[in-house]
Amino acid sequence: MRSTAVIPLILVSALALLAAGCNKQPKTGNDTEEDAAFLVEFHKVKADSLWQGMMASNNAKIANTAYFLKVASDFLPDTIRLAALQTENEQLKAKRYTQIDLRDRIDSYDSAENHILQGLGDLFNTYPAIQIVNTSKALEEIKAADDSVLIYRYMYDKEADAYNMAIIQNKKNIDKATKPLPVFRLNP
Repeated sequence: MRSTAVIPLILVSALALLAAGCNKQPKTGNDTEEDAAFLVEFHKVKADSLWQGMMASNNAKIANTAYFLKVASDFLPDTIRLAALQTENEQLKAKRYTQIDLRDRIDSYDSAENHILQGLGDLFNTYPAIQIVNTSKALEEIKAADDSVLIYRYMYDKEADAYNMAIIQNKKNIDKATKPLPVFRLNP
């Protein structure tokens, strides 16, 4: 199981990279192909970096959930429910969205993940035996990773917006095949 310091460290690193990048942001509305390409690439790199940080946080959440379920399995009489949650958790990465299919898969992924998290909470509250074996720390790490994912989604949306705006503002100077990035919020 990862230490609780890993998720905040990832988040602080991402924020530091963004803060450093903000001071070096290129001007918008450039007329040259080179400046337009730089601006678009600048925002794409930042968006991709945030995406990778978000995936790392999500992976930590899945790993901590697996750890919680493994520890809890020694203390729970409800093995059918536990086995179902373990299977669902193992299948999460295969169900996860990408930047390409974000809009099509986000709702089903979030629903599957929320079902698992609700199941963890139910198990924790129903069976006092697992509260004794220090599973609360695992739940704290799961919650921290979940919060981190939400923050990354927000920051990614802001950078994707900047990237998409750079495409619009410089469309005559960039490759016509350049596509906008999808965002998490419902109204892009």
